[in-house]
Amino acid sequence: MRKLPAMSQIADIRSLLKSLPLDTIQTIEQITPHQFKTLWRAFQGERGRLSFNAKFLYLEEERKLLIMNPSFAHEGFVVLLSRLVTRFLSTLGHDEHMFDFIVATNMGLRYTNGNNIRRMAKPDFQVHIENNHSGKFTPKWIGEVSFTVSPTVTRNNLRQVIAHQPHVDLAFMIIIKEDPKWASPGSENYSEALHQLRSQPLLTHEEFVLNVGDDFGSVVKGGFAWISIQEITIELYLRSSSGSLVIDDARQDEDSAYGTLYPTNDMLGIDLLLLDGSNNLRDSLVLEMEGTDASAASIGRVRQSMANLVIDWDYVLLSYRSVLLTAAYQRYQEWHRPDNSVSEWEDLGEHTTDSSS
Repeated sequence: MRKLPAMSQIADIRSLLKSLPLDTIQTIEQITPHQFKTLWRAFQGERGRLSFNAKFLYLEEERKLLIMNPSFAHEGFVVLLSRLVTRFLSTLGHDEHMFDFIVATNMGLRYTNGNNIRRMAKPDFQVHIENNHSGKFTPKWIGEVSFTVSPTVTRNNLRQVIAHQPHVDLAFMIIIKEDPKWASPGSENYSEALHQLRSQPLLTHEEFVLNVGDDFGSVVKGGFAWISIQEITIELYLRSSSGSLVIDDARQDEDSAYGTLYPTNDMLGIDLLLLDGSNNLRDSLVLEMEGTDASAASIGRVRQSMANLVIDWDYVLLSYRSVLLTAAYQRYQEWHRPDNSVSEWEDLGEHTTDSSS
């Protein structure tokens, strides 16, 4: 087990984080909540955003910190969803000067744990109702992507955050399975085609994506698969009428749904539950408006709105193919660098491409 380095070493950790290989995990054990808070603050810029691309996942119960450097394969899916959700929210008919929605990716979310201590999480996706009358932000939807980290770890993290968010009505997980797990080309993958690819100048994105094949989940260049997506599934959970929001992939009831987007397309259950989630979000906005001096007419417009979130999953897949091409190119860029050694991570603890499932 390795404890978090002292504050005097944070500059060294920052330097190492910048060289963390794409789509891999650095695990640091025995991290107390106070240490995580100190580390988080040290790595935030003036505007509260991390000054590099690493993503932190703190598992409070296990006292474990996972640090990832996600490629666009991780981020891209929720970026696509955020556009579609934003488009839906703009059709609800509300007065955006008094009430609005925040649709955010990788934004910090403060919560209070069971010991009444303030904590910070950073979900992949959030929707908040913004009440400009009171200045209050209320989280309503939270989502996570399981790509580098195993579904079990991601689900536990989502459960940990949801447990302390009584106003969140909808939670989801996107599980993107890559098989085999990503590993940069090594001696065991050596081929003449790879040698030629490495010896020539760095290709542009446009040059790299030429002739990489038409298979949705695979991007092959130089005889090597730079990305290999085998399956994309989605889990969706709603808060029940009893007030509980249970994150459990074994759950089978009217407030949970599971869908497969790839390699087959079976999203009917997700689509139906999204309609319920859309209605719940509209009802929440109406309740917020009724607690202010909003006019009866403006409240009526929202209440009578027929807008619902309907997702064209074929469009999502088509767009995500472009995301995978970009992610594959990111990996190729990293491999092509002359200084892409990862040995400097060895002194910081376990370096793995996945967490236990």
